[in-house]
Amino acid sequence: MNLGSLNDNIRDEKICRVVLHEFYHALGCVHVHQSLAAYIQWNEEKVIADARRLYGWSEHATRTDILREEVYATKHSAFDPNSIMCYMTPPEWTLDRHSINENLGLSDTDISFIRKMYPFRTRDAGYLRANQDIRPPYPPLALNSKIIEFDSSYPMPPRIMLGLALIDEAKTGNIRVRVHTPPQSQRTGKNLTLNLDTWADKKVYNAAATWLEFAKGEVEFEVGQFDTNNNRSFEDLPPVVDGSFRRDGQHVDFPHGKCAEAPNVMIWSNALDLSKDFKWRTSAATRNVTTSGFDVLIESWDNTIVHSASAT
Repeated sequence: MNLGSLNDNIRDEKICRVVLHEFYHALGCVHVHQSLAAYIQWNEEKVIADARRLYGWSEHATRTDILREEVYATKHSAFDPNSIMCYMTPPEWTLDRHSINENLGLSDTDISFIRKMYPFRTRDAGYLRANQDIRPPYPPLALNSKIIEFDSSYPMPPRIMLGLALIDEAKTGNIRVRVHTPPQSQRTGKNLTLNLDTWADKKVYNAAATWLEFAKGEVEFEVGQFDTNNNRSFEDLPPVVDGSFRRDGQHVDFPHGKCAEAPNVMIWSNALDLSKDFKWRTSAATRNVTTSGFDVLIESWDNTIVHSASAT
């Protein structure tokens, strides 16, 4: 960053322009007037002479910072003459008398482009308990719901990864519990509706959910869901494998193709329906993680019966 031209005799708006311009360089931005999309027809002799007279620049410096088109691969917007990354260009510097004003602040394109390059980071909003954050401990209820306000809103609805963190149900019936967000609750980036529910004759004494939020444009993270109901009916049981294990599973391909290296994959159970007639044993796991995908598995063992389950 070149801040050497600033001194106490320069007006604040000029200082602001220089600082914004140089910090956009620090964020990886190049000059917009040097973009191939700019198509500026320079009067090179005049530009070189004026830059030497006004700024003390050599011809090499002028060609490097003004005249040379940046032909290497960049992510860029359409040409924006109002960008903070444009130099002021008087009409005598161009053959067609095209000029660019001195831009003192960020343009709308500057702001939208940098948001695209540096999207909102993931925030872990944490943890919610039914009998502390939604309602009193008694009476137990089947449906438990709360609107969660994001710490700061997202430009678009984020992707949500939900997991069960605690279950407290009577042993007289099946374990039936799920944490979910209704699709219609995620129409804005301001909040989401979080449900901790059971069904049939069950009631939840207590349950807890944990979650992660992922901004929609954040390409380092993907979120998916596996549900046994998509592969078999409630009455059917998964096949026995490896002696005493029953296993539901499927292979997941990464949506954007191969990764440079095998990524970290995290899995949470977020819905369970386990028969009351036998002990409750179940796990959610990932196996065979490669650069192109992985296997997601929901397993039980011995005589446990998993009517249905899902994981994120």
